[in-house]
Amino acid sequence: MWALGAIILQEAPPEQRAELFWGATWRSCPLLIALLSLPILAAVLRLMRQLAPTRLRLAGAAAGFAAGGLAALVYCLHCPELAASFVGFWYVLGMLLPTAIGAVIGPKVLAW
Repeated sequence: MWALGAIILQEAPPEQRAELFWGATWRSCPLLIALLSLPILAAVLRLMRQLAPTRLRLAGAAAGFAAGGLAALVYCLHCPELAASFVGFWYVLGMLLPTAIGAVIGPKVLAW
């Protein structure tokens, strides 16, 4: 996605590049993806606890990344902006927030 976004930005006229990257919803997109991922993260962490993970921080981060990916999928069905450069940056930023949350709370939530 990043390579496609870079190609599209490079080939776009200079006056359209900022619009392709920033779009109109850059302020809300990562936050909404992160918020959508929270209930998914809770469910994944609960399921993961039953699997008795041994690397708790990594397991929490993986749960957060999976929750962020699913939330990004749900969000993209309603987002008016689907430029590769926009998705490649802002969606990934929204996915990294629950990944960080999962890594921080993983050792506390997943310990058994």
